[in-house]
Amino acid sequence: MLRRSIALSFLLLALAGCNRKTATNGNLEDGLNHYLSHLQPCPGYTASSFPMTAYAISPRADLEALASVGLVSKSTFLVNGSDQIRYDITEKGRKSTFSGESLKGGEPKVFCFGRIEVGHITNFTEPAEADGMHVTRVTYTRKLTHQPSWADDPAVQKAFTNYAPAGYEDKPQTSGMILTSEGWRLPDDTDR
Repeated sequence: MLRRSIALSFLLLALAGCNRKTATNGNLEDGLNHYLSHLQPCPGYTASSFPMTAYAISPRADLEALASVGLVSKSTFLVNGSDQIRYDITEKGRKSTFSGESLKGGEPKVFCFGRIEVGHITNFTEPAEADGMHVTRVTYTRKLTHQPSWADDPAVQKAFTNYAPAGYEDKPQTSGMILTSEGWRLPDDTDR
């Protein structure tokens, strides 16, 4: 009888662990990664942002860095006796688009620095009921993955300090999550 009771307890624990509605590190991480997969670790450029111009005496550091790795091309021309630089997106730059689907829609961003994923879950509150929903607060770290090789270029790193991997890993995040029919999700991610 005791063996049967112990076996039944292990079976129930195993089944609970497989249920995506149970608040576990794995289930919460799945929900967070679902949301993070829609974020864009990219500057605000789209392909239609180009061409851009700047005065040759004060070139744009961000576009100069992107030109140094072949994501944009640059050429000079004269306007009213003043040298200017024309920056245009290259084929390599067009291929650097965001690989996910944005939560906000719109034209895909270019020059994307990788994907944001959960590093690890630090802690979460015991799920509770609020306004008829099961909710929890999760504290976690993020990491930048799948970085393109050009993101390691020193000029790019200097021009785009917001996209350094350490910037994601060093700042813990806390988010509220709700239980949906799809498992745990952030409130902004419940329409997907």
